[in-house]
Amino acid sequence: MASGDTKPVELLRHGDEVATVSTSVRPGTSKVFFFGHREHNATSPFTCIATASRRLCLSPDHYILTSEGGLDGAVQLRARSVKTGMTVWVESASGMHAASVVSVEEEWRKGLYNPYLVDADHLLVVDGVVASTHSYWFLDGIVPDTAAWFVPSVYDKALSPARALYRLMGPAWAEDVQKRLDLEGAATQEGSLASLVEPFAMVFYTEAAPI
Repeated sequence: MASGDTKPVELLRHGDEVATVSTSVRPGTSKVFFFGHREHNATSPFTCIATASRRLCLSPDHYILTSEGGLDGAVQLRARSVKTGMTVWVESASGMHAASVVSVEEEWRKGLYNPYLVDADHLLVVDGVVASTHSYWFLDGIVPDTAAWFVPSVYDKALSPARALYRLMGPAWAEDVQKRLDLEGAATQEGSLASLVEPFAMVFYTEAAPI
């Protein structure tokens, strides 16, 4: 959390302010404004990525900031694309720093969550590891792993209207919309939010897709 306290992701609510980093790995905070997935009872395989000091388990389709070198080459890739020897960013007493991945394993776990942040250029810090806010959505059944690096930027553009509405209406409005779209506790991989923004997002996809 922004206060320095920790809170399980399943207990996060709309309007909660959480610790984040920018895409240049500068520490900051941002507020949770929506959830793409919030499935408390789902049991599914997770990709567990470990460094010498940290370990993060996330769904194979959840994105994570990684590179095969330094920050200049860092992109958000699906967790299943991360290999040993690649770089992720982790939290320590002295701040954020790059760390080499020493193992990648699969585990079955309960619960699926991906909170969206009101600041599009911020990334989550989960279990001391920098991770994306994005997971499986409407482009992930189309775009292969080799080209997935541009997908989070399309999702961020697609969410721009929702972010603007949240700033105007606040967390109570967001909670109400979440319930109406049946994304709270019963989300699917192709939830109702996608149907609202997909026509706009496909325009960005067409413009941003690599040739």
